[in-house]
Amino acid sequence: MKCPDPEWYVYCENFNAKTIDKFNVFHSYNFLEGCKKAFKQYSKDKDLEKLKKEINGWAMYSFWSKSEYEVIITGWPSMSEKWKFKDIKIDVYDQLKLNWDSFIQYTIDHKAFFLRKDK
Repeated sequence: MKCPDPEWYVYCENFNAKTIDKFNVFHSYNFLEGCKKAFKQYSKDKDLEKLKKEINGWAMYSFWSKSEYEVIITGWPSMSEKWKFKDIKIDVYDQLKLNWDSFIQYTIDHKAFFLRKDK
């Protein structure tokens, strides 16, 4: 039985199209390879805390404070003088951390994908 490819979407700017699009974090080569290494290293130990720490490290390395993975969130209507919303900048790492426990459980549920042999 084939393992389904994992999909976990966040918002990211598409510089070419000048749009905000959904982005599957597992389409990042660095992050995907980092997850594979983490599962290979910690699958024998079955140490969940070490696995979480390793995946967190790869998420930080791949997405944290990198301009290509940052977006600005603002209130609506954003130009209103009356409301004066304070914009915030978030990156893909921030979006992952919002649902970190669910994200980790999702990656564990797809463990077979990360451990399968690539051709």
